[in-house]
This record gives sequence, structure tokens and C-alpha cells, in this order.
Amino acid sequence: MHERPVVSVVGCVEQVVLPVLEAQVSALCRAVSRSAVVSGRLTTSLKRVAGTLRQRTGYGAMSSGRPARRRSREAEGSRLMPRRLIVGITGSSASQLGVTLLKALRSSSEVETHLVVSAGASHTLRLEAGLDVKDVEAMADYAYSPSDLFAAISSGSFITAGMVVIPCSMRTLGAIATGNSQDLLTRAADVCLKERRKLVLVTRESPLNLVHIKNMEAVTLAGAIVQPPVVAFYHRPETIEDMLGQIVGKVLDQFGIEHDLFKRWEGSAGS
Repeated sequence: MHERPVVSVVGCVEQVVLPVLEAQVSALCRAVSRSAVVSGRLTTSLKRVAGTLRQRTGYGAMSSGRPARRRSREAEGSRLMPRRLIVGITGSSASQLGVTLLKALRSSSEVETHLVVSAGASHTLRLEAGLDVKDVEAMADYAYSPSDLFAAISSGSFITAGMVVIPCSMRTLGAIATGNSQDLLTRAADVCLKERRKLVLVTRESPLNLVHIKNMEAVTLAGAIVQPPVVAFYHRPETIEDMLGQIVGKVLDQFGIEHDLFKRWEGSAGS
């Protein structure tokens, strides 16, 4: 006799209360990610809470804070976990590109970042950006030692959306081109190639010799995307951050990740 009121209350909680809580947690996650002084672990915890609520409700938080329309069971099953993106930072100059990418992804509850920083990159980050490698690792959801060949990202059975190496040194490019998986970074890249997952290499060198060009050809034929950090000016950059944002935004475009890092070209007034 008392079952219907109980079911009604449970339904109210599932359809009204939990979606609102999810929206609030997602908003808090975005707010926390903007603070450089807050540990990345807190952001990760908030993402997991938001993911748990999403599993319980089947709702997705909209920018307005209202729950979105309930997804079908098939769509819900494909979105239970955030997309995993592997990020590799090598010792090439322009390590700020990798830092900018990690900062851009911290505000996304849809992407889970798995970071590996090479030994050379640890020195470059300190010299060029004044950052300790631990500061950079705190920006990711998960971070691995480059020598840990038993890490999750070393296996093809660990499902990811792919990998970006940003910046990618010519040494790392050569290792990937020849299948020389000497450390976790190059092993993770090799896994993406063999599993036919997206691999974007932000190669940073100039001028190029024939060996560099041949290696770029080899990885392209193997399925990778070579995307040098070419500066554009159609979005009228005013600062170095504007330039970094446009380069990183083009990388995120390769994975279909939404962002607002630069103003897109919409055609000239005379066209």
C-alpha cells in the first residue's frame, strides 16, 4: 500500500535532485580548474563525482545548469566514462605548448588526461617555463614515469581516444617512425598506431633535414598526423598566449574536443 509513494520519491530524486547535483559539481569542477594553486587531484576527484552522478541519472549537465534530455541506453553506455587522452611532452623547445594543452583540458569533464613527460622535457620545462615536472603532472588526471613500461597506457587493451605528443622532438619522431619503443612515451605512441587510434605529433624543429622528412613520411604512412606548431594570424593574436591557444586549439580539433581557444575563420567580409 505504501509502495507507490516510495517509488514516486525515488523517481523524484533520480529525475530532479541528482541531475541538479551533477550540474553543480560540473560547474565547481570548471571553477576549480581555473585556479592554478589548486591541486589537479581535486579536479580529478570532482570529475569522478560528476561521472558517477552521470551514471546514476543518465543526464548530462547543460551550460544553463538544467539537466539535458535523458539519453538512450546505447548512448548512455558509450558516455559512462570520460574519453581518455594520452598526452606526451618531450624535450623539444616549446614545452609551453604541452602546458597550454593540459590547462585547456582541465576544465573538461568529458576528457581524462594521461600524461607522460620525458626525462628531457623535465629540464626543458624548468629552463623555458620555470616549472617543475611535478607542477605539470598535477595538471593531468594521471601521470606516469617515462620508464614505467608496465603502466596502463602501454597496453592496447587500455582503451583511449588516442595520443598527442606536444611538442614532439626529432629524436622521439625517429623512435616512433622506426618502432623503437625505448620508453613509455614511445611505447604509448606505438600502441596507438597498432590499434589504429589517432596519434598527433606536434613536431618542433626547423629547418628540416631529409632524415626528419623521411621520418615524418613514415609515421604518416603508419597512420599518425604530423601537425607542426605553425603560427596563424587570421584570429588577430595579441599575445604569446593567443598564439599558443590557436596551435593547441587546432590539436584539440583533431580529437573533436570542443574549446574556445581562438576565434575561427568565418570568411572575409567581401566573400
